[in-house]
Amino acid sequence: MASSRHKEGSVRIFLVDDHPLFLDGVRALLNGKQGITVVGEAGDAETAYRAVNQLMPDLVLLDIGLPGVPGYELARQLRKAMPGVKVLVLSVHEDRSYLQLLLEAGVSGYVVKRSAGEALVHAIRTVMNGGLYLDPLLVDKLVAGIPPTKSPVEAAVSGVSLSGRERDVLQLIARGFSNKEISIRLNISTRTVETYRSRFMRKLDLQNRVDIVRYALQQGWLEDKR
Repeated sequence: MASSRHKEGSVRIFLVDDHPLFLDGVRALLNGKQGITVVGEAGDAETAYRAVNQLMPDLVLLDIGLPGVPGYELARQLRKAMPGVKVLVLSVHEDRSYLQLLLEAGVSGYVVKRSAGEALVHAIRTVMNGGLYLDPLLVDKLVAGIPPTKSPVEAAVSGVSLSGRERDVLQLIARGFSNKEISIRLNISTRTVETYRSRFMRKLDLQNRVDIVRYALQQGWLEDKR
């Protein structure tokens, strides 16, 4: 369902959740905040995909417990087809496996529903400022549940160091930017982005985006960025 309310210059948000009462509460919370406007909502993945493709909001606030197509699959489809639309997950699930699936799908953040409220507003602003937001309830689970990557000390001892560009690309991938978005931000080709990614992943023994996020968290590189 689309909304006619739109404040000029505000962040345009589309809500996806199959619980109408929860949708009502989130809509009321967000529409009451300066610089944020809810432009539409849906209760299932198919309706959400069509509406997002039509409205092209800035951000989709997505529950992963949807009927039919799982939320993580919808997130993957949205990020692939509409890379300029960011996805922030809002879910009751606090299981590490969901977080890992969604990070691999390219989401820019994950908020646990019991942390919602002002934390949700902060998460939206973090993501729209180019940051990655992970609910504090999940960060320890993410870090604890993944085989260790090379620490800064280990990397230094083994002679591993990242170039400035490799570090830039790593940070942007961790925050959920696509190769195309990174190429535009850094004014380099997508092939060059892929080259830098391959280099730092080989140097640091990283296997996927979850490893990239974990390493960036270790370095303290995921604070808000404007």
